[in-house]
This record gives sequence, C-alpha cells and structure tokens, in this order.
Amino acid sequence: MGQLMDLWVPAIQAGLRANGSVVRQTESLDVKRWRRAARQAGSALGWSIRTGVSADGSTVWATSPKLRSRSDRAGVGSTGHRRGDLQR
Repeated sequence: MGQLMDLWVPAIQAGLRANGSVVRQTESLDVKRWRRAARQAGSALGWSIRTGVSADGSTVWATSPKLRSRSDRAGVGSTGHRRGDLQR
C-alpha cells in the first residue's frame, strides 16, 4: 500500500468517524494517492465515500454522502448549523 497510504488511511478514518468529512491542504500532497486513501478508509468503515478538490486546487476533501443526507434530513447544513440560523 505504501508508507503514506499506511499513515493516511487511519487518519482519514478518524476524521470521517468524528466529523463525517475530512479536508486537507493540497500543498506538498499527492492528491491522487490521498483521494485513493480516502476511498480505502471509507471502504474499511463500510461507507461510501466521495472525494474532490476545491475549485482553486488548494484543498482536497472526502465525505460520506450517507452521513450528509442524514444531516440534510435533520435540517442541518454542511456547516453544522440548522437552516435559517445563518443570516444571508
């Protein structure tokens, strides 16, 4: 699997368990391998994982659509605030 993958998978799993998503800066990061590690981390948890890169390329993310849909049904947005709590 490789040394970096060996380090990334448990760290990503911990972030996914704690927050349902993980975000990381892409500077000095092999983005393709990190995204692969994120999918492997989710798979080990039995979760479907989506990964992506920000439009400006500065961050990479991983999230579970299953967890996100649960928070959406509860009326909680991606920031963790209930809809309507934030003024626009």
